Amino acid sequence: MTAGAQTSTAGRPAVSISELVERAAHSRPDGLAIVDDNGSLTYRNFFESAMRLAAGLHDAGVTAGSRVGLWLPNTAFWLQAHVALAHLGAVAVGINARYPVQEVARIVRAAGITALVIDPRSGGVADSGALRQLAELPGLTATSVLSASGPVPVPVGWECWDGPALLAHQGSLPAGAPPEAACSVFPSSGSTGAPKLVVHSQQAITAHSIAVADAFAYTQPDSVVLGQLPMCGVWGFNTVYAAIAAMAPVIMMERFEAGRAVELIARHGVTHANGPDLFLRQLFEAAEEDPARVESLRAIGFSTFSNDGEELVDRGSRLGITLFQVYGSSEQQALMVCRPSTSEPSLRADPGGFPSNPATRVRIRDPKTGELAPPGLPGQVESTGPNILLGYLTDEGIDTSALTEDGWVRTGDMGLLDDDGFRFLARDKDFLRLSGFLVDPHEIELRMEEFDDIVDAQVVGVTTDKGPRCVAFVRVASPSSFDEQRVRARCQEELASYKVPVRVFRVDDFPRIDGANGPRIQRLALRKIAEERLSA
Repeated sequence: MTAGAQTSTAGRPAVSISELVERAAHSRPDGLAIVDDNGSLTYRNFFESAMRLAAGLHDAGVTAGSRVGLWLPNTAFWLQAHVALAHLGAVAVGINARYPVQEVARIVRAAGITALVIDPRSGGVADSGALRQLAELPGLTATSVLSASGPVPVPVGWECWDGPALLAHQGSLPAGAPPEAACSVFPSSGSTGAPKLVVHSQQAITAHSIAVADAFAYTQPDSVVLGQLPMCGVWGFNTVYAAIAAMAPVIMMERFEAGRAVELIARHGVTHANGPDLFLRQLFEAAEEDPARVESLRAIGFSTFSNDGEELVDRGSRLGITLFQVYGSSEQQALMVCRPSTSEPSLRADPGGFPSNPATRVRIRDPKTGELAPPGLPGQVESTGPNILLGYLTDEGIDTSALTEDGWVRTGDMGLLDDDGFRFLARDKDFLRLSGFLVDPHEIELRMEEFDDIVDAQVVGVTTDKGPRCVAFVRVASPSSFDEQRVRARCQEELASYKVPVRVFRVDDFPRIDGANGPRIQRLALRKIAEERLSA
């Protein structure tokens, strides 16, 4: 596959993260780089402060290969810390700012994180109380904290690094890490209940950022990008880094709120954004009260699992905004495939298109024969290119089992190729899309089966008036003592908020059907039961 007329990054030398930012600082030193709730930074300010932070962290003991968790929402400090860590060759692990302590602990253990970056001023949950709870859990590896708002109380035996002081540090700066160094980790749902830790190199991130900046027209002189999606996930991360590659201003939101987003769009003349269908619906509802406030918006890349792509494209058109579906994943990075903005509305409503970078290629494998499928026939999606992962982070190093022998990623998706490029059809597994994140229901099921009295659980996705949510069905040892609210409260303690089932229904058994490999649970039947009970 090729990307038609889109600009290629082929032939450009590989660059590191800090080199990408340094390039912007030299080309547009006084250009606006980042705006957040605490103020703004020019590209010169951004680069110089990140390098001072790198020098300070180096003197504090952070070196190449150190694993550091970024447990804070979207702020300039998130980006300053990420660039500083990348310069040192450290590995930054994104952690959702609203994750509860138990979920953070699983990521900290799995990734071998030795330091956490927090911002107690922000809308996240990471503060001194959360750190104490974290320190009390077994098997924890983190013992240092970098605080964006100055010294904070930390657990006994832990060390606190003063963020503002390190941003002004005057120590010597070590040489930067090479572009091929591992850089960023994105935790993704795993079938074992533990997070899969997707590792990308610096050159994969920078090459992809440059390609997306071109393909999504962020390089136009007046472009301004909205960074409202969490940077701990590839959607938010790739959107912001594409803006940096384009040397465009990025407006960071610590958490999305539709009215606030409309206010920022109007104030800063935001031209581009990306997000899931729920983001679009909320933004449109807020914007339709006064459409003139979003008249600067030109284009939004989106995805939907609700079969309402054409409706969303039409609503965008009525506001003067061009919408187009995009495709990607943690393993391939987000925004990997998109429809050209000049495509017909019916095509822009369909997930797929052409790679942002022509060096990225997609092929389809017939799951029955194992052979490559011809155009027009569906099968399992595989991809390769400068954007793909190095592998999964483990205690032993990097696991490359997700790659084929010839270096292509097995995506776990179903799709096909035709004259209009690549078409995404469905997840090969029954993943859920919750709050913009792909979630393996088995992860939630395994966690619930650890609860007292729950024998086994099945989790399915449903569409509600508040967007996609999940519903759980459980078999219990003592039906007379089953308490749905108690189970949901335990879920709220153990899981990220978007993974908590909106309802938990007790059943005597799950609907099953006999198949070639023995009886299997009918998840479609469970989903139908869930929808019927919710509507009742």
